[in-house]
Amino acid sequence: MSAPGTCAVPPFHRVQAWSRLFASTCLLGLWSCQCSDASITRLPVTVKGTLCHPVTGAPAAGQTLVAENGAQQWSQDTGDDGNAQLLRVEGGEITVRILHRARVGGDPVHDSIFRYATRDGQTVDVVDPACLVFPLAEGTGGIQGTFCRGSTPRYATLALSDGTQRITDTDTSGHFLFADVPPGDHLLHLRSSDFSRTYPIYVQSGQISHLQVGSCTPPDENTGVIAGQLCATNGAGPWALATVSVELPNGDVRSDLTDIDGQFLLDGITPGTHDVMVRGGGESMDLTATVASGETSWVQPQATCEAPDPTETGQIRGQLCDPVTRGWLAGAVVHTTQGAVTFLDHTDELGMFHLAGLSPGEVEVQVDRAAYHHSFTVPVTAGETVLVADGECVPPTGQCLTEELPVERAIPLQVMLVVDKSGSMAEDGLDGNKWDSAVRGVVAVTRDLQNEAAFGLTLFPGGDSAQGQCDTGRVAVPMSLANARAIEEALVSSVPGGGTPTASTVHAVHQHFADTGLTTTTVVILATDGVPNCNHGLDPYSCHCPAEGCGGDGRLCMDDDGTLASIATLAEYGVRTFVIGLPGSEDPSDVLGRMAQAGGTSASADDGYYRPQSTEELVEDMASIVRRNHACRFELSSTPNDPGRVQVRLDGVVVQRDPARRSGWDLLGERGLEVYGPPCQELRAGTGHTLAVEYCVD
Repeated sequence: MSAPGTCAVPPFHRVQAWSRLFASTCLLGLWSCQCSDASITRLPVTVKGTLCHPVTGAPAAGQTLVAENGAQQWSQDTGDDGNAQLLRVEGGEITVRILHRARVGGDPVHDSIFRYATRDGQTVDVVDPACLVFPLAEGTGGIQGTFCRGSTPRYATLALSDGTQRITDTDTSGHFLFADVPPGDHLLHLRSSDFSRTYPIYVQSGQISHLQVGSCTPPDENTGVIAGQLCATNGAGPWALATVSVELPNGDVRSDLTDIDGQFLLDGITPGTHDVMVRGGGESMDLTATVASGETSWVQPQATCEAPDPTETGQIRGQLCDPVTRGWLAGAVVHTTQGAVTFLDHTDELGMFHLAGLSPGEVEVQVDRAAYHHSFTVPVTAGETVLVADGECVPPTGQCLTEELPVERAIPLQVMLVVDKSGSMAEDGLDGNKWDSAVRGVVAVTRDLQNEAAFGLTLFPGGDSAQGQCDTGRVAVPMSLANARAIEEALVSSVPGGGTPTASTVHAVHQHFADTGLTTTTVVILATDGVPNCNHGLDPYSCHCPAEGCGGDGRLCMDDDGTLASIATLAEYGVRTFVIGLPGSEDPSDVLGRMAQAGGTSASADDGYYRPQSTEELVEDMASIVRRNHACRFELSSTPNDPGRVQVRLDGVVVQRDPARRSGWDLLGERGLEVYGPPCQELRAGTGHTLAVEYCVD
């Protein structure tokens, strides 16, 4: 017998009755029964996803997946594989949030928020915008990027080539993504309350296109802006998707991408005269801008870069050969002048060039590369493209080969650990004695990662606990792979004592690098529990002294200027310094934050340096620094006989050469090759990625 207000349903019909979720009555046909709303059970929704570390972009533990429907909330933290799954979520309109954390158990660093109108029994697959790699439907691609300009909220709208549109919010860190995008050329529109730009973007099947617009570091109110509009030098109209960048005196780099109108904007620029570098599509341009606080400097006239009328102008496309080697003429300047306008392009690795927007008639084209000069005349007709093949190219002599470079062949990152062993390190902090905790943390990291990075160890001060208390630190263990045991022995045989000669120690590390040479990407991790001192040249009666005073001893003065100068000089040498402040390092002048800034690093957007509160957090911080800075530098088996004909592919997709070394690849010396930016991150993310290099040898 059925309970009051319910219907007894024969087994054969239960699926049908279960699926009628929005009916207020059920007409069962074979028997008579009136069903109330309360008797209808809704199938729950499942929400699942792979969540990633907000810095590394790899699947990570400790991230949280949350679903809400206004009245209830469901949440789960990810395991080691980065996966989380919420079962029996009540369907309908739900909000899904991802709480990203830089460390397990730490505070969220940003949220990603999604809204879904779900069907009963539906499984919602959440794609985390922090992930560098995410699943794609067969035959589609993806678009992933960061939009950090303007005030929140920020939106990304994708106008597809078929006329349809998609729109998404960015998360609080500016991340956005579009998955399962059909291949082809599309337009990506980014906007906020005070910013609106449109960018062309090409999507390839099975690949993820990346786009970053603006700096994610908020500008200082005492800074200015550099803006402008650039035209393509070959006459094709606005120069879109060129990278415009300025390196600030502190080593920070501000960059932006030109949009479909060739416009760009760089904010947060310190007052003064700056070099502005423009790179894109094989072209480069160097400009100069003088910036005043609170003002906008235009580096180019606000000219109109309209695309040429294809019915009134013509184009020249060509491929040129080197008359000496009879190979492709790469890197040559191809140009012509009509009236007051100069049209200019550079030949690529295959000797190809393109000039557009030319007035009809006989056009004299000039070709220049070093001592080589050549000219030829081309008849141009309105509305047509003239194809030019100047010279006959023959296959190069020697052997051409394709070399596959798995990520395991990358030259390991070099890490110099500079560890404070001053007297205050014997005090309590972290998990008991600070020195013992630091030793445990360094030993754990070097053991776990000794085959991934070449670690070295410098201890300061260099003297023992009783003598030489301001001696400059010394390199106790040179950088190499598989040396965790040597580092452990050097640490356990040391006793904390003395002062904190940070400036002279960083200078000594710099000198060590200069003497031994650097073979790959190198970073310094500086762990200290106190502000720098031990500068005998400082006046104890006018310098900045700690709370207890200097007592007439200049060695107790805070040596911030000297330390900042040493770290900045090391950064100019190409070695960045990451600063870890152990308990006891707090200082009102934020000297450690300024040290991290001078070193060109930052723990987060709001904190200049790392502040672990336990040995576990210390290990996580150091491991995160190592993994974030993994190099993608390789040594080729042979020396390319023509650098202009080297071609690099990542998973079959061509990666462009980038002499600015920000996103792409470049050659280093005779046989070195390094991949930079998003291609390096993608190569390092997960497994199964293949880097193939095509080149010829004599």
